[in-house]
Amino acid sequence: MQRHLYTMRFKLTLLFIMTMMIPVLLIGFVIPYYYQTMITEEKQVLTEGTLKAMARNIETYLDDLERITIMPFWNEDVMNALKFKATNQYDKANDYTKLLTDRALNETLPLMLQNTRKDILGTLLISSDGTVYVTDTNEITGPIRDFSYQQQSWYKQAVAADGNIAFISAHKRD
Repeated sequence: MQRHLYTMRFKLTLLFIMTMMIPVLLIGFVIPYYYQTMITEEKQVLTEGTLKAMARNIETYLDDLERITIMPFWNEDVMNALKFKATNQYDKANDYTKLLTDRALNETLPLMLQNTRKDILGTLLISSDGTVYVTDTNEITGPIRDFSYQQQSWYKQAVAADGNIAFISAHKRD
């Protein structure tokens, strides 16, 4: 057995194993495992970063919606006009009062709501007397006469939210 360790065949076989088999095993098993582990860790970090960015974007979007919701309260003229329309005295008022009310609701209110995010396509304000005020970013659409907003499911969801944000699924813009 001793003599067998020093033969040329044994030395060549050992050299073959060291020069060929060990690198093949490394290339075949160790390096793929290493890269798979690295890719998995990198994917996890990237996914985490994407989710955090999306969460921040949603928070910003909700903050913008909340700002739009309270924006009419910041302007005394708009609030007075809405209160005046709610008392159902608009038809009995003099022309100057009607002018001030219409100017606040048809000019001031849209100006307040026009600088919103690009993904907020428009705002819809329905006063207690049923009058509709639309602010649309593309200024193509307007309110439809005698449209029954109160019968729409999105309107019912918004009223049920009672001043809070209501998530309404995608629907045809009517």
